[in-house]
Amino acid sequence: MVMTVLPFINPALGRLNLPGPLLAIVIMVGLIVYEAFNKKILLPYLIGLPAYVSIYIFYLFIINADQWRAFWWMFF
Repeated sequence: MVMTVLPFINPALGRLNLPGPLLAIVIMVGLIVYEAFNKKILLPYLIGLPAYVSIYIFYLFIINADQWRAFWWMFF
């Protein structure tokens, strides 16, 4: 449930000119540390962190590539 809220932090903080993706990563790492110290379930956070980082890297580097635009325009 907590992981579903994190993608919505980016647009809200982007309007305030704050680094939303970095804050979401810090929140996830903080949750991993908190859950590790309290001996609770941290597997969803360990799966969510690399997924979030890889999606953000995909967005930063591949979305603006000409090959991606050509692939996108084949379908839309």
